[in-house]
Amino acid sequence: MKRKTVFVGLLVILSLPSCLRAQTASIGGTITDSSGAAVPSVNIIAQNTDTGATHSVQTDASGVYRLTNLDPGIYDIRMEHPSFKSVLFSRMPLSVDQVLTLDAKLVVSAVRETVRVASESVAPIDLNDAQIGNLVDSRQIEDLPLILRDPYQLVLLSPGTIQTNTLFSGFSVNGSRER
Repeated sequence: MKRKTVFVGLLVILSLPSCLRAQTASIGGTITDSSGAAVPSVNIIAQNTDTGATHSVQTDASGVYRLTNLDPGIYDIRMEHPSFKSVLFSRMPLSVDQVLTLDAKLVVSAVRETVRVASESVAPIDLNDAQIGNLVDSRQIEDLPLILRDPYQLVLLSPGTIQTNTLFSGFSVNGSRER
């Protein structure tokens, strides 16, 4: 019996990292110069503005980079190369399971300068996936008048979701079967 308990405990511990990875986000993209040529060896540094944690990576020979396993939050993303002006994407929000695509065109410069891009100017479109998602944050949950205090009513906040009036009293998303 003791062996079985140890085995189950070990199995739970080993499965934890895969569960935690599902609660992360990532950033990726391509870095080019003003002529459209790929820029290798660009330092990409993402800093969580809430925790101060930083993650960094360099672009490969084709100018492509990918930062993975980032905790959800607000990030400042800096792209630096000695021969180019730095680019700073400030206050970029990342949510759970989001893949944010940030492409940048670097401008040649002999002087160290930084080009700052505000998060409002970046379109929140996932170019890697055709899924449509909706994130209901804690502020919305607290502010919404849920008369029956039923969390399933939050599903109706998603686009294309309707409540059905059948015996099951479920919901339908974009014309799919009732759930």
